[in-house]
Amino acid sequence: MAFAGLVLAAAMIAAPLPPSPAAPDVGQKAPEFRLPDSRGAIVSLPEPRPGSSAQAWTLLVFYRGYW
Repeated sequence: MAFAGLVLAAAMIAAPLPPSPAAPDVGQKAPEFRLPDSRGAIVSLPEPRPGSSAQAWTLLVFYRGYW
């Protein structure tokens, strides 16, 4: 039973995700937005984070899954 569960989990992880037509391309500029961070403070894309330089980079990570 445990082996069957392991095989099923491995098959689900290895399954490729379908392409998303709405996903941004690599290097494409992201639209401006305002969202709360993990502490509830509002963060917007064009504004630099507190304590960072005006030339700081921003990394956006998109998680896709089967939920």
